[in-house]
Amino acid sequence: MPLRLRNRLFCSFFKSNRLYPDFIYSPLDGWPVVRQTEVGMNDVLIWYGVIFVIGLLALPVAFAVFPRLPDRGYSFCKPFGLLLISLVAWWIGNLKLAPFGQVLCWTALIGLGVTGNLLLIFNRRLGQDMAEWFTRRHNWKLILASELVFLAGFAFIINMRSFFPELDKSEKFFDLAFIQAIAVSPELPPADPWFGGQPMNYYYGGQMLMAVLTKMIGTEATTGYNIMMGLVYAMGAQACFGLGSNLVGLARGKDRPAWGWGLLAAAFLMFLGNLAPLRQVLRDGLLPLGAKEWPFHVDWPATARMVYDPMPDGRLLDILTEYPVYSYLNGDLHAHLLGAPYVLLAFGYILHLFVAPGRWAMAAPTWRAVQGFLAGGLFIGALYLINGGDFPIYLFMVVVVLALVESRAGGGWQAVLGRWALQLVGFGVALYLVYFFYFTNFTGMIRGKPLPDVADTPVLGFLSKYVGWISWPRTFLMEYGLMYGLFLLPILTLLALKLSQVGRTERREVPVLSGGWRWLVRLVGLVLVLLALLGLTRTWADFAQKNLSLYSLVLPLAAGSVGLLALLNWQALRQRPRLTLEGLFILLLTAIGPLVQFELLGLVAGLLYFALRLGWRERQQAASWQSRLDLFFCVCVALAAGITLFCELVYVRDIYSNRFNTMFKFWYQIWNLYGFAGVYGIWRVVSWGRAEVLISTETTSSLSRGRLAPALGGLAALFRHGRQPLADGPKLNSYMQNQSGSDTLSAGSNFGEAEQASFTGANSTDVAATEEAFTRTDVSGTASNERVRVAAGLAVPDRPTRRAWKRVWLAGLVFLMFSALAVPTLAYWQATGGYAQRQGLNGEYWYSQAFPDEYPAMRWLRDYTRKDPSRRGIVLEGNGMNYSWGDRISTFTGLPTIVGWPFHELQWRGYLPEIQIWEAWLDMDRIYETTDVEQAKLLLKRHDVRYVFVGQAENGSRSLFSDNSKFKQFSPEALAKFRTFMKPIYEDPSNNVYIYAFE
Repeated sequence: MPLRLRNRLFCSFFKSNRLYPDFIYSPLDGWPVVRQTEVGMNDVLIWYGVIFVIGLLALPVAFAVFPRLPDRGYSFCKPFGLLLISLVAWWIGNLKLAPFGQVLCWTALIGLGVTGNLLLIFNRRLGQDMAEWFTRRHNWKLILASELVFLAGFAFIINMRSFFPELDKSEKFFDLAFIQAIAVSPELPPADPWFGGQPMNYYYGGQMLMAVLTKMIGTEATTGYNIMMGLVYAMGAQACFGLGSNLVGLARGKDRPAWGWGLLAAAFLMFLGNLAPLRQVLRDGLLPLGAKEWPFHVDWPATARMVYDPMPDGRLLDILTEYPVYSYLNGDLHAHLLGAPYVLLAFGYILHLFVAPGRWAMAAPTWRAVQGFLAGGLFIGALYLINGGDFPIYLFMVVVVLALVESRAGGGWQAVLGRWALQLVGFGVALYLVYFFYFTNFTGMIRGKPLPDVADTPVLGFLSKYVGWISWPRTFLMEYGLMYGLFLLPILTLLALKLSQVGRTERREVPVLSGGWRWLVRLVGLVLVLLALLGLTRTWADFAQKNLSLYSLVLPLAAGSVGLLALLNWQALRQRPRLTLEGLFILLLTAIGPLVQFELLGLVAGLLYFALRLGWRERQQAASWQSRLDLFFCVCVALAAGITLFCELVYVRDIYSNRFNTMFKFWYQIWNLYGFAGVYGIWRVVSWGRAEVLISTETTSSLSRGRLAPALGGLAALFRHGRQPLADGPKLNSYMQNQSGSDTLSAGSNFGEAEQASFTGANSTDVAATEEAFTRTDVSGTASNERVRVAAGLAVPDRPTRRAWKRVWLAGLVFLMFSALAVPTLAYWQATGGYAQRQGLNGEYWYSQAFPDEYPAMRWLRDYTRKDPSRRGIVLEGNGMNYSWGDRISTFTGLPTIVGWPFHELQWRGYLPEIQIWEAWLDMDRIYETTDVEQAKLLLKRHDVRYVFVGQAENGSRSLFSDNSKFKQFSPEALAKFRTFMKPIYEDPSNNVYIYAFE
């Protein structure tokens, strides 16, 4: 009777509700063989059910940790809960209190449920908050939308993976090897399956999270891998939804999330691709109507490899610049992909810190401080465990945000510095303690050898251990625009609108130029415009040759911009000398950039400078939720521009001595930062000119001193004009309290000194004076109205603007969004063959086809060592280079081998001499090829080998490469020697497949 494996069931989301193929084992000559059968959708439903329960049990804890967010952390519950139960099991496993297995993981889940219930029992206020939150109708709409986003994302990726589930290309071997090793190992710290069972010297947290689910559910990791892809994507999409809805909801000043904008955020960051396909269309044109891949073929791998660095040695190095929807199509469960939901979780925590109402944003020095510090350490430290490249970015962001929040709360610079330093110390201690076992075992992966040219220089010599200077041509502006253009459009537009406000407030009266000077300026402008037009001829020629670059645009850009300004608006520029000089300087950097092989210089410098300038201005004057979130927008833009600048100037030194890994890691976070800034920018641009709620410091000061005249006069004027003040921010009365208990409200971001004086000087009965002050401000959106938004604690709304530029801008945005749909629609369709032939979700079916003779032996060894943990040990197999099928046995069984892909181990173990790794790797083939029994015994003992696998690669019947090149050529005599001193525990003489063991 056939022996069935666990059913792996899957339901079609685009086809009929049929069952799909997996494996069944039947006895044949004493050994199982593989054939296809129909299976159901149990595994997918079980995974969905388990993660839903985890999120539900984590909800009380999320409510306690995220009290300032409108959705109270609901959208982060699933990754948050999974992190909590994994860390509990991880700690218990590292302390050797229990085996790191299925029972421990389910016990941790039960513990999470108990903890949530205890919180509700002993914290009545938390229970009341939860009950009140769930009674609001708009929150149920949020829950429904959030869960639909998760389910849609889960279905989208699961469906796609079911058409090509093979785990045989790119870096899937490496990702599966780590997941499988942790999933089958009963001990911690986890053993590196590709380095003789030594502890993993890698940020393995993401693989551990997925392995915990694999242990709990019992699915084979090779099937679970493809379900994990959908799970990670869905958690990321749901977290993006929560961040977007919280961000705009807070900016609106309402105690409810803006779930429509959350949908836009999920689409922007997780579904839409970059604009590289647009260049492919312009370059190659459209296919004829009726063609198989109409309207055009999307070269989707090229969309993430469009940056090429000409290296000093003459090589043209393609740089990997992944983005989310590409990563899931590529299918590597790499650290950057596994860490995506936790980056968003950390981002949400930073937003939660940023909207703190007063002092001690993270935790006050009380007995309850432990909870606040642990939360911060938990979220930010998780990035170090899951994907180390993300950790310094968000650690720096926490440092900056805490400084901004504490400086906003005031109290003197000594008090601000003290609060900031104390919180950072507590946060750092908590972070280290939560991830103590990882910090004590991880030794770092950077090689740490100073560059010869600066080795003797004190500072530069030390820095050169970790970073190298980029001396070759850097990223082209076109490449950067294609990658982030969809986000840069709203970001640059919002910055321009805010700079226009600055221009109105900084306007000064200057004498009008005499007629002669005016004509001279116009003449110069005309000459520059003519030069720009001449330069366009070269631009057109380069475009016709498909060689357009920023260098071709420098003359038209620089000369044309200055010329048009001279012709049209020179007097206005003289009235704003600071902005004029800043703009001309950025324009100069833009022109210089191509000359110094740094085309991004002007753009990145402009984004960084103006984001910092506007952010500083908002920090000094911001009071409303909207202006506060404008500052957060500036922080995100400045940080993304700073990361870009870092990647253009230096690279992190690893075995490659180039910026491949640097850009691969850091540009992924630029996508997140620009993405959320872009979503917020769209909302601000669309709502530009509408009413805002800003509150005057002078009004608050008068109220605190008992002078009610401005407030009463303002209220009378308000009702006389029939206006209604907008709603306060979420729980404004409780959140906007300082340490002494009085309201801490500051001036509106555009509130001028003269206007403040006109209101604060009013008499309590002089309502007419207040009305006159409002009358002096043009409420139709003019310059003075931009400076005066609020007086006496009430809002002066603008009339909605209906300018043509908004319609044109929205049309451009829609066009870019339509262009960014190419990868998630056309590329996914083309990569799956039009969703035509579903394969199921078993990632090892390809193995049974590529190595049919040895596949049963691999399965036998996996089951043999899994049933009894004492049987685990190092397995010897034929070695293979990176991206080959080498190390297939260790990858699919979870048992360690001597050395896996060598260049990966060279990256992970930079502290070791390279020769040590290479010698161990070469020993693998030496053991097979020698006929000297004593030498073989010596080498096996040196590497503590327990099993020797002789499969199709070792007996020479199958190559480790898909193109059937480079066969292993070990003699029969050399392979037969193992029988003389080892016990054969698996024999298949007809196929020359054996497994030998030291028993």
